[in-house]
Amino acid sequence: MRSDFDLQHAVRVTPRPRSRTTPTRWARQVNTGVAVEFDFEFQDPTEFVGAITHRSWGRLRNYNVTCQRHVVHRRPTGPRGEPFFLLSLQVTGRKRISQAGRSATLSAGMYAVYDSERPVTLEVADDYRSVNLCLNKKSIGPADRALLTELVASPIDVNQGLAPVVWSTVAAMSALTPHSRDGSIVAANVLDMATSMLRRHAGTGSEELGPLHLRRLDRAKGFIEQHLAEPDLRLEDVAAALFLSTRHLNTLFRQEGHTPGHWIRNRRLDRCRADLSDPAMVDTPVAAIARRWGFESPSHFGAVFKAATGLTPAEYRAGTVRAPG
Repeated sequence: MRSDFDLQHAVRVTPRPRSRTTPTRWARQVNTGVAVEFDFEFQDPTEFVGAITHRSWGRLRNYNVTCQRHVVHRRPTGPRGEPFFLLSLQVTGRKRISQAGRSATLSAGMYAVYDSERPVTLEVADDYRSVNLCLNKKSIGPADRALLTELVASPIDVNQGLAPVVWSTVAAMSALTPHSRDGSIVAANVLDMATSMLRRHAGTGSEELGPLHLRRLDRAKGFIEQHLAEPDLRLEDVAAALFLSTRHLNTLFRQEGHTPGHWIRNRRLDRCRADLSDPAMVDTPVAAIARRWGFESPSHFGAVFKAATGLTPAEYRAGTVRAPG
């Protein structure tokens, strides 16, 4: 039996504007929440009302919007921070989205994808409410990134395929504490469900876009990257975040010739090498850089670093850092 998405639940998680919002304040709120430099056109700036809420769970971000009629343009300078795909579900009102030579008008119960790195125009009507999901491109495999690029500005029914499950979960995530362990666990699964949803819509089988074990390995690496600075990061933490056993997680990494522990250590060393060769950090003590990336003991860091590079951290810095100018 088919169960349609509950738009009224989505209405309840969108914010309620209480007063007029100045164009400057609205631009600041939206550009901070979405992390894209937008320009805005208002029909009547003195009467505009809008509100936005935004939350983050690792590389997965959600923001919900309620506002009146206006037009949005992405600035040529591009996104601030890491690029992403944005999935936008229309809850009430209408929105016209134009990107990559395509345009789509979304009414309530439709959603579409757009790319934060490309120019986009959004024409928002009155009584506008939307629930939005940002998918960090680094958390998506190359084939899936290519697929989402092809889907931009294409209208999709929220009651099609996996979409009711995905969007119901996104709406329910408003109850989770940002940056929490529970939020991170749910976010990992939402990312998998969302990419599967879009593959299904495109009529592309998941195997063609990468076997399951590769997608799980990518998710594990993404979680490690997010928590790399935590000295007590454990194999059990990574496995729990992905709902895997530690044995299965070890198997995933062994297929690439690593263990999870070696992968974590090597990524920490990569970050330390980058900092040690950065002229802007030339006055930062080696011990502080080591702590920044999860090495609690300076002596242990020095030994691990020399075993990997053949140089002490100080020797490495002396040979790579060049004075600015």
